[in-house]
Amino acid sequence: MDLKVLSWNVGKGVISKLQNIDFQLFLSEYDIICLSECWLQEESKVDRPGYCVKCFPRTGDIKGGGILIGIKLEFIANCTIIEQFQDCFVCLKIGQTVRNYILIICYFPPISSIYYNKYNIDIFYSFEQLVCKYQNPDNIVIATGDFNSRTSTLNDFIKHDKLCKKSQEIIQNLIEYVPDIGDILEIRRNLDNTVNQFGRNLISCCKTTGLRIINGRVESDREGQFTFNSSKGCIYVLIEHCYFDSICNFQTGIFNEFSDHAPLSFDLQYKPHLRSEQVEENSPVVKSFKSIKWDEAKSDQIRLELSKVNTCMLGVCESHIRDQESIDQCVERFSEIVTNITSPFCVKNIKSVKARHRKHGNQPDKPWFDDLCKQKYRNYKKAMHDFKPK
Repeated sequence: MDLKVLSWNVGKGVISKLQNIDFQLFLSEYDIICLSECWLQEESKVDRPGYCVKCFPRTGDIKGGGILIGIKLEFIANCTIIEQFQDCFVCLKIGQTVRNYILIICYFPPISSIYYNKYNIDIFYSFEQLVCKYQNPDNIVIATGDFNSRTSTLNDFIKHDKLCKKSQEIIQNLIEYVPDIGDILEIRRNLDNTVNQFGRNLISCCKTTGLRIINGRVESDREGQFTFNSSKGCIYVLIEHCYFDSICNFQTGIFNEFSDHAPLSFDLQYKPHLRSEQVEENSPVVKSFKSIKWDEAKSDQIRLELSKVNTCMLGVCESHIRDQESIDQCVERFSEIVTNITSPFCVKNIKSVKARHRKHGNQPDKPWFDDLCKQKYRNYKKAMHDFKPK
């Protein structure tokens, strides 16, 4: 059995588009529907016959964003929304007999969005942490959505990462080093030759997490088709190379009247559980996370607490190192001691990210921002407006 998945940036007005019969017929071909940048309102409710629909609107006074997920009722018993981070990421767990799929539906606001001025987050760091959180032998992590990241054909793996035979022999008893397998990875093609900063950031995330871009690497998309028809937006599917076979019938659809982005679809090989807990319609969504921040005011207290375990820490550092296992135990024990001491002072549980409204016009300019700077800034904004595609 295969699950047909749709990933699509539909732009504004998804509620009105859902009233269109052609739009409805197009969506009905898929088992799992992932729509991004829906411009949903907090009170938005969508009812689709035959589907369980979940809306994740952007909160606060910044318009835009928003993710909508639709799951056919026949598959809902094995599907669970397990985590949400703002309107940028929604994690959907699809239960299987062997490994679960963790589908991370993404929307990265463009680099120029005021979203990043209002919410103090590093979206790529948050994405990286989310991927690493769910990567384990029981899960297959797949990320899809609009990353607003133009990557051209940059390598999403570390090139020439394999150690020479002599170096491998020297360290084989100390650490288990698994190099990137770029030499056997399919060449990635892309009709879009542009690279932007978000594209470089996404490539860095791929190298860190081991996820690889499927676009432009599979038989049905050998050219790396455009997924957008403007200066922004890029819809990708990311998965570890060893699980490429889990995805088939990868397709970049044709552009239509409903969006300036092309619909992207793929099939997931699916072996459902015989028994599973059904998702409750009003099941809570996790919106909390831990924030680690150094507090200089508490540095003396931390030093005092660390001094109390100084002998213990020295004992760990001076323990006999024989092989990889002893190294792991030493590092794990040392990290555990430091974490237990510092956590009460540096870790906070944050339940939500509260928007801080910026007061434009009431704050004085920086001393260096003189009349010449102001004129050059106006010229820059005008040039950017003229350059923007109509």
